[in-house]
Amino acid sequence: MINDTCVAYATPAGQAGLAVLRLSGGTAAQIADRVFYPGSWPAKNYRSAFSSLTTVRRMRGYTCRFGHVFDPEDLKPIDEAVLTRFVAPRSYTGEDVVEISIHGGQAVRNALLQVVVKAGARLAEPGEFTRRAFLNGKLDLAQAEAVMDLINAEADSRAEAALGQLQGKLSSYIHEIREPLLSTMAKLELAIQYPEHEESVISPESLRKDIETATEKLTALVATYHDGRVIRDGLCVLLAGRPNSGKSTLLNTLSGYDRAIVTDIPGTTRDTIEERINLSGHAITVIDTAGLRATTDTVERLGVDRSLKAMQKADLILWLFPSDSKSLSEDLAELKNFSGNAPILPLISKADLLNPSDLPSYLENLRIEATHVAIGLEFLPPIAVSGLDKSGIEQLIKQIIKLFSNGERILHSDGVLLTAERHFLIVKKAAELMCDLKRDLTELPLDIISLMLQNIAETLAEITGENVTDEVWREIFANFCVGK
Repeated sequence: MINDTCVAYATPAGQAGLAVLRLSGGTAAQIADRVFYPGSWPAKNYRSAFSSLTTVRRMRGYTCRFGHVFDPEDLKPIDEAVLTRFVAPRSYTGEDVVEISIHGGQAVRNALLQVVVKAGARLAEPGEFTRRAFLNGKLDLAQAEAVMDLINAEADSRAEAALGQLQGKLSSYIHEIREPLLSTMAKLELAIQYPEHEESVISPESLRKDIETATEKLTALVATYHDGRVIRDGLCVLLAGRPNSGKSTLLNTLSGYDRAIVTDIPGTTRDTIEERINLSGHAITVIDTAGLRATTDTVERLGVDRSLKAMQKADLILWLFPSDSKSLSEDLAELKNFSGNAPILPLISKADLLNPSDLPSYLENLRIEATHVAIGLEFLPPIAVSGLDKSGIEQLIKQIIKLFSNGERILHSDGVLLTAERHFLIVKKAAELMCDLKRDLTELPLDIISLMLQNIAETLAEITGENVTDEVWREIFANFCVGK
C-alpha cells in the first residue's frame, strides 16, 4: 500500500507557455492548501489569512480554481496558477490528485517544486504515477506499458497501436483466450475430484476443440509480431551501392534537408549516417553507407566493413545503380558480398540523365542481371529515381510502405498486434506449450492436462500483470520518464 504523496512535473523541462505540477497521494489536497491561495493576491500579507487555508480540500473532484502559489515561509507569491483537483478513486492514479498549472519559466517551476516538497511531498520516481495506477487497479500492466509507447511515438502508426493497447485491446484479447482455458480447467478438476457425478463428464471432442481454438488464436497472435515490431520500432532502410552512386543525395531527398555531404568525389561518405524520418505515418531509420568497393585506404575500408555489418540489421536495402555507370556488371558484382536476409529494392539513381525512352529496357536489364548475379536473394521490381528532379521518389515511398504493410493499411484494422518483445516472448511460450498439449492430448491423464492448462493461463497472465514478479514491473516502470 502506498501511503505517501509524490510530486513531479507532468510537462517537460525547459521554457514553455505552461508547466503542470502533479501531486498524487492521500495528502495531496492538504499539501496543496499550504502553498495555494485562492483568488486575487491580497493587498497586504496578513499572516492570519494564510494560516488556515482549506480551499483545495473543500473542492469537489474534476473542478478548477484560479489563485496564486506562494512560499509559506515568507508569504511571497510565486506565480498565478490554476489548480485542478481529482478525488480518489476517480483519478489517473486512483488516489487523490492535484494538478497545478503555472507559467512555464524555469525560475517559477523550481520555486514551486521546492515549496511543495517542503510542504510534505516526495519527489516522484520515474513512472511512479503510472505505477500507482497499475498497483491501484486503474490500468493493467499491458496498458501501463502502452502509456510510454504513446509518449515515445514518433509516427502515426505507433501512436495508433499504442492507443489501442492503452484502451485494452490486447488485454481483452488475452482474456478471450485465457478465460476458456480457466473454464476448461474447472471442468477437468470436477471430473478428477467427482468422477461419479454426471456433471463431471467432459467430452474428449469438446476438450480437443477448446485446445485447438486456443492454439489457433495464440499462433495467429505470435504471427503479428513482425508487423507490430515494425510499427513500434520503425523500419530500418539501408542505402547501399558503389561510391558516387547517389546514396547521400537520396538520403537528403528523403530527409528533406542536407543531412549528408554530397560531392562528385567517390568515397566522400566514410561512415554510416543514420537519419530518423517520418514517411506517410511510419517511423523509418534511413542508413547511408560508405560506397562498396575494394580499397587500400584504411579509413574507407573501415567504412565499407561497417556498411556490410549494417546490412545485417536492415529490414530493406535500397541498392543504387547509377545510370551513368560505365560498367553495370561491376556494380552488380558487389551484391555477391551481401549475406543478409532483407529484401533488395534495386534503384536506378540519377535517372534524370537517362533518355526516357531507354528507361524501360534499362530497368528490365537490371532486373535480369541482378537476379543472375545474386542467386537466392529476394529482389523487388526496380525503380528509377532522381534526387535532382525528384522523379520516382513518390513511387519509392509507396513501395516501402506497401512492403511493410503487406499491401494493406493493417494499422487501421481492428486486429490486435504484438508490438513489444516482452509480450511476444510470453505469447510465443504459451503457444508452444499449447502445441505440445495438443500433440500429446490423447496420451495424457486429466490431471496433467489440467496442470498444463494452468501453466499456460499463468504464462498469459504475465502480460496483464496478474501473474508477474515485483522485479518485472519495477524494471518496466524504471524505463518511464519522471512525471508519468
